[in-house]
Amino acid sequence: ANASLLPELAGSVGEVTARVGVERGRYAISAFNEFDGVLNAPGIVEQIKGYYDTHHRFSANQIETYIDCPFRFMMNKVLQIPSLDTPERGFSVMTIGTIYHNVLEQFYKAYRDVALESVNLNEALETVENLTDTEFTKRAGGFVEAYPGIARVERSRIVETLRRHVRVHHENGSEGWSPQYFEVTFGEPLTDHSDPLSTAEVFSLEVGKESFQFTGRIDRVDLNEEKTMARL
Repeated sequence: ANASLLPELAGSVGEVTARVGVERGRYAISAFNEFDGVLNAPGIVEQIKGYYDTHHRFSANQIETYIDCPFRFMMNKVLQIPSLDTPERGFSVMTIGTIYHNVLEQFYKAYRDVALESVNLNEALETVENLTDTEFTKRAGGFVEAYPGIARVERSRIVETLRRHVRVHHENGSEGWSPQYFEVTFGEPLTDHSDPLSTAEVFSLEVGKESFQFTGRIDRVDLNEEKTMARL
């Protein structure tokens, strides 16, 4: 059959045939096999078991990914195959989430150990809007130049959402809680910018006779007025 092909295509037939075979194997009516991600090679299985043993430091993201989809955990965490993002003519969910997260972090840092309802509402609204402008410019500089109209709409929507959050918090009050610590990490290397409450020690979870290590990050820790109780 290869004799009828153009010479420049003949070398690709084997590769195409192999890929077709993989697809047929994946969609065959049978139990999961190597084309679905089942690993049977003893050496590979032992290597992975050795990596995810009691010495491995698990993160919340790893646990959530495995619970949500073990196959995605295999692809992203074990084989470290990155996901391909679909190009969008707009802000990605991750970019928008980062803007919200960073603005709120900086906002509450500005009022650390202060009940927000004791602050002038107009001052608080101006603060959150200025922080949004700064963070928006930092995260979306190139996009603003390419799509100024969409950028203005996104900025207005983010600002209004954050202003509404501040108004609700100001109206409902803090109920005796005030922000104290931010981006508290455990089990991660400390830097000059680490929160004072952060620690390099891991969290150990005893399961039967074995102990598993976890690392993580807490966005914010609030304390009550007496500093005797914490809220995450």
